[in-house]
Amino acid sequence: MFSTQGKGFLGTLFDFSFSEFISEDLIRILYAISIVLAIVAAIAGVFAAFSNSVSAGIGALILGPIVLFVYILFIRVLMEFFIVFFRIADYLKQIAENTAKADITAKVDNTTQDE
Repeated sequence: MFSTQGKGFLGTLFDFSFSEFISEDLIRILYAISIVLAIVAAIAGVFAAFSNSVSAGIGALILGPIVLFVYILFIRVLMEFFIVFFRIADYLKQIAENTAKADITAKVDNTTQDE
């Protein structure tokens, strides 16, 4: 329901009723971009450390992958946290729709029983 598949990305982007979300698609893109930037930053950090001294470079070679792993783990958890919010909104919309259908069915049943 909250997907860009129905209207397409641009259609959803300019949906002023906010009936569909583009956030889940954007989160996937942001996650990929953050991984690429983290890897580039780690490699640049190793080169910068080696330009200072060999021992700093070796330290960066040892600590760089560890810091990179923790960063990617943190970003992944953060992105999953955001996705959970959008999934909750999707499920709440389904619950509201089902409740409305149940209310209509109950009213129809009550009117047929009264006759």
